[in-house]
Amino acid sequence: METTGTEAQAVSARWRSDAMEADRRDQPRGVARALPRAIGRAAIGVGLFGIGLGLAELLAPRRFNGRIGVGENRRARNVTRALGLREIANSIALLGRRFPAPWLWARVGGDIVDLALLANATRARRARVGRIVGAIGAVVGATVVDALVAGRSSGRARARLAGPVRRAITIASSSDAAYRFWRELGNLPKFMERIESVEELASGRSRWRLRAPKGMALSWEAEIVEDRSAEIIRWQSVEGSEVTNRGAVRFRPAPGGQGTEIAVELEYVPPAGELGRLASFLSNEALEVQLERDLRRLKQLLEVGEIVRSDARSLRERQRGVQR
Repeated sequence: METTGTEAQAVSARWRSDAMEADRRDQPRGVARALPRAIGRAAIGVGLFGIGLGLAELLAPRRFNGRIGVGENRRARNVTRALGLREIANSIALLGRRFPAPWLWARVGGDIVDLALLANATRARRARVGRIVGAIGAVVGATVVDALVAGRSSGRARARLAGPVRRAITIASSSDAAYRFWRELGNLPKFMERIESVEELASGRSRWRLRAPKGMALSWEAEIVEDRSAEIIRWQSVEGSEVTNRGAVRFRPAPGGQGTEIAVELEYVPPAGELGRLASFLSNEALEVQLERDLRRLKQLLEVGEIVRSDARSLRERQRGVQR
């Protein structure tokens, strides 16, 4: 039966421990956790600074313009108030987001606008050019900080989105039998709905063909990089593949002698261009759903010997086959 409750939590905990082991070998202790916290603190600091700056521009535009050397007139005050509102709105939005990268990049765009306005202000008759040049230097410094924090935050967001998908299931089968079934790569299309074929080649390599939407297909070669009988199979696509991907499947005796825990990890990088836009079925959200369905089908194969389909589902599959 499937892992549930305490068993599922135990499987998940062991999986996360194994999956992060390589990262811990490559990074000093604590760096992986400290970096996201540092990025978060930097984004908060940028947001609070923006609110303070925006309030100064909004509530005291005449004094603010005098400090930066901008000539005093009604139009200049209105522009400064508008910039203040922009700063406050952007900063509040920034502080309220778990992934602040888009709002940080919006700040960078605002900084560029500010630089253009300051450069234009140097041509006014009452402008104090020295003060304006100092203000330009301050804005350049703020732009560098905003861009640095935005870049790091974007990297963090990409890392989260590109993280591997993991699912586990308990099957009433021995670890050795489950391993041997999976190791025979030609068996994979039997329960993986999207995999059209897997052809074993020489030297531990294999050629995979994946069904894509609109009758398209993706193919690549992969190689097994770790193989321990009844324990683990780990593979990855070879360099230059149309679809960059990697995966692993682990086999462990289930608690209480209830069969085998099969834990699977998959990670795909969809191809670029028009084909990449069609390959949304390789997104993490789609992979999570697909992997869960595939593991249920594997459970039926190993426990019952066949995949049980309802009449309605069989009809849908025949219709899809005709459309392809």
